[in-house]
Amino acid sequence: NLKGKYVSLWTDSMSTQLWLAEGTLSEDKKTLTTQGTMEMPGAPACTNKCVWTLDTRDHYTFDYYDVKCGADGKCEDVKTMSVNYVRVVEKDAAQDSVQK
Repeated sequence: NLKGKYVSLWTDSMSTQLWLAEGTLSEDKKTLTTQGTMEMPGAPACTNKCVWTLDTRDHYTFDYYDVKCGADGKCEDVKTMSVNYVRVVEKDAAQDSVQK
């Protein structure tokens, strides 16, 4: 896109809106970090950060943070969710039959 940033869109069955975030990819192209603000009905808007880390070809991690800011203006990332994705490689059926 024109900003040179990555765009992320989040929706789920518990939310009443779409969450739009944008971010950057690390120089080694293994970590994508996005940040955005979500409007919540009856609550103040909240800022969230997502980090996708490609650990290996068959494994990546997704971490989700609430960004909490105090009255002093200092902000802290509070991890609220972490998901590990692992690719399951099935054995070739032909190879299994030869080994039997």
